[in-house]
Amino acid sequence: YYLSIDESVQKQEILQAKMNIHDEMNRLMLSTVAADTKDTQALDNIFSLWEQNALLLCMEADKNVDQYEKDTIDSLADALGIQVVWNGELPAMLGDKKKELFFLTAKEAIINALKHAQAGRMEISFEQMGEALSCYFTNDGKLPTGEVRFEGGLANIALLAGKQGASVHVNACGEFTLELRFEQVE
Repeated sequence: YYLSIDESVQKQEILQAKMNIHDEMNRLMLSTVAADTKDTQALDNIFSLWEQNALLLCMEADKNVDQYEKDTIDSLADALGIQVVWNGELPAMLGDKKKELFFLTAKEAIINALKHAQAGRMEISFEQMGEALSCYFTNDGKLPTGEVRFEGGLANIALLAGKQGASVHVNACGEFTLELRFEQVE
């Protein structure tokens, strides 16, 4: 079920991006064709527009990856009936691999919050301490009665975190919080 949501959101994002690119390229091509070829200033302006739009598309592509992942998390939570509250933005200093691990952890935290704790709400927050960054996933579900063991998805996340010099911790005092801690952000 999760994969079909992810695929549907991805197709929608790709379609919207293609439509935006198509519209902008049509506008630029029409401007280029309509320009007076003897007017060097007009040609310079059009060339400048092409250059600006190429740079903008590159920047939008980078930005859209994070927004796409965030939207995927929100869609997953909506489908599972969990309210996600983002307390702050994903810190920009995280590199691509660390962001990938963050988003993977967020998805796993949401699934586990419903599956194991029947949670209705998940808060995602960040805390930077020097060079370290902690990402917290706190849910309002039932607290575990015994020791929390990292099995399945959490075990995989802990393994991936270890390969990046990061760690995964659980705190179940009062409320359940999964912490992804990067000792050094990029």
